Amino acid sequence: MVDDEVAITEVLNRQLQRHEIEVLVAHNGVAAIEFLEKYRPTLVVCDISLPGSASSMDVLRKTRELNPDAHFIIISGKPADDITVEIMIDSGADLFIKKPFDLLSKTSEQIISFL
Repeated sequence: MVDDEVAITEVLNRQLQRHEIEVLVAHNGVAAIEFLEKYRPTLVVCDISLPGSASSMDVLRKTRELNPDAHFIIISGKPADDITVEIMIDSGADLFIKKPFDLLSKTSEQIISFL
């Protein structure tokens, strides 16, 4: 999971761990790419807007390079323009979820459905 909002990662992490899903958390794109290279996850949940030198598109590209079968979910609390979301979906993202979302049920179930 990649998001610079600690509260989001903590709540979603707890929800997914209740389903016995191991979660790795990165708060920027560079850390996410390091995790991708080391752990090769089967699912990446990534905020569309990340601080630092690596963007969410960089994270998506690296995910596809290392594990083409991995699922990639984009999340965003900012008004993401439709073109950016469309480009990411066309580049291999599986789903876009708008924040704020229902962290306690619907969203975690959507994420789990990709596993």
